[in-house]
Amino acid sequence: MFELAIMTAIIIAFAELIKKIKMLSPMFIPILNIVSGIVLSMAYFEKDFYDILFQGVVLGLTSTGIYSSLKSILRSTLIRLQH
Repeated sequence: MFELAIMTAIIIAFAELIKKIKMLSPMFIPILNIVSGIVLSMAYFEKDFYDILFQGVVLGLTSTGIYSSLKSILRSTLIRLQH
């Protein structure tokens, strides 16, 4: 299970790098996260194709959700601290 957390962090970091160097519009980052999750899943897990595909999609969606959640939490916390 620990490796899934590491993979999620890698996907988030990779997406941030792509956004910073402006290689891809932020609108397409969730798709990049899903593709990155599938690629990492193929490289790490030795399961059948559908398990790898499902695991990769879940990793990508988890990465997108964690990033969005943390962004909104931090934004609302900063607004409260400013007032």
